Amino acid sequence: MAHRTSFRAPDDAFVLVDLPAETAGAPARKLWVARYPATVKEFGQFIRAGGYEDRRWWSGRGWSWRSQFAITQPTYWGQSPYRRPGLPVTGVSFWEAEAYAHFRDAALPTEHEWYLFSSNGGGSRFPWGDHGDQPSDKHANLRFVSEFGTPIRVAVDVTVNSSSAAGVRDLIGNVAEWCLPHHRPELRSDEFTGVLRGGASWHAPGAADVSFRDEVPLCVRDNQTGIRLVRRPHALVSTEERPPIGWPAALRPLGRAMKRPTKPFRQEDIPNDLNEKTWRLRVHGDVPAPGEFSLKDLRVNFPTTAREALFVCVCRWGELNRVAGVLLAHVLERCGLSLYDLDKRLLFLRQVSVPGPTGLVYETTVPLADAINHGALLVYMMDDSDLTPELGWPLRYIDFHQYGYKNVKCLSELIVTDTRRRGWWEEKCQYDIDGTILPGTVTIVGPEAMRVDIVKRGKVDVPASWKVRPK
Repeated sequence: MAHRTSFRAPDDAFVLVDLPAETAGAPARKLWVARYPATVKEFGQFIRAGGYEDRRWWSGRGWSWRSQFAITQPTYWGQSPYRRPGLPVTGVSFWEAEAYAHFRDAALPTEHEWYLFSSNGGGSRFPWGDHGDQPSDKHANLRFVSEFGTPIRVAVDVTVNSSSAAGVRDLIGNVAEWCLPHHRPELRSDEFTGVLRGGASWHAPGAADVSFRDEVPLCVRDNQTGIRLVRRPHALVSTEERPPIGWPAALRPLGRAMKRPTKPFRQEDIPNDLNEKTWRLRVHGDVPAPGEFSLKDLRVNFPTTAREALFVCVCRWGELNRVAGVLLAHVLERCGLSLYDLDKRLLFLRQVSVPGPTGLVYETTVPLADAINHGALLVYMMDDSDLTPELGWPLRYIDFHQYGYKNVKCLSELIVTDTRRRGWWEEKCQYDIDGTILPGTVTIVGPEAMRVDIVKRGKVDVPASWKVRPK
């Protein structure tokens, strides 16, 4: 049984915030809110106290997740850019944030609560007020970086002008804060996503405000996920199924060009001896006629299919891309696989990259029938140019229904199999093995950056009115 918090008098780390009444004539509510996000130093106390091994702090689902993956610390724990004591802790899943909250005799906020105490009761766009669309470094750590840059966190007390009226600081930027969806103080058993509020250091000034909302798998533990604690003196939240106030408009221009925040989808270079003459795509496994194809084979001997759609990263940025390549279905048919029989057998497609210079291979597995139905492509061109090494040369898999980590770059093998296995991102970062794009707010990068609210799972339909195009 997970630890259940009972209210106790907070220390100086919490400030008392008055929240508006839910209905007219009802009394205002009170909530104790942590003055700062949880820091590396504070989370270290949880680790040293055996928090990862102590079952009482964890919910049932959280403990199952921790045990399955043998989690013993946050993703980036002890690494140079993340280990200074005053930095906000990051690389934590919802389950780790929840366990840490129980350890501190506290809780995670609902996103409705988070919006109210961040917007001063719904009265301002930023915690510090409505002072323009581009917060300064003193207001928020929002340093949207170039394509190959690294987002930098700062100590939680550095942004001296970040305070809300009640004295809660560092709510926007630096590290996004886990919240429970909507108004409910506990997850339902059928919910698999949580909400991140406030944006992280790699978001652009003007992109993140009190309405900014990311809905991500509960297991995500990347360099934007952090923790803000609350303590409730009594029951403050309802269980009604209604959206949180403060959702962003469906489409909102940000008024500046943006590039991708990080080097996308591959952490090491391609081998020095790899070139168009030596590269081959091997298609094998449960296919009648295994095949091997050169890049020239794919370009010349198969019809070219082109598509334009929104490519979405699990970190919640997106880019409108034009791609061209070969339909996966055409290649598999060439290898003798009857696509009409896919409904009779549960088959999967395992994507495998070329090994990097250190031997590292990226791979993932997707349901084959879904890939065919989605029109998955083996892409050799993006935005009217041949793929660059950074974008996946010489060939990458693209299924616009899925997050980027399910689209392997620099492909070397496609294996048809009856076994679903976890890939690199799912093993090392505990990303969801499904990988389908989930509803939530996405920052779209490009010449006309904007935010868009995705309202359904899967591929994002692109209205003709959008003018977001790569340079």
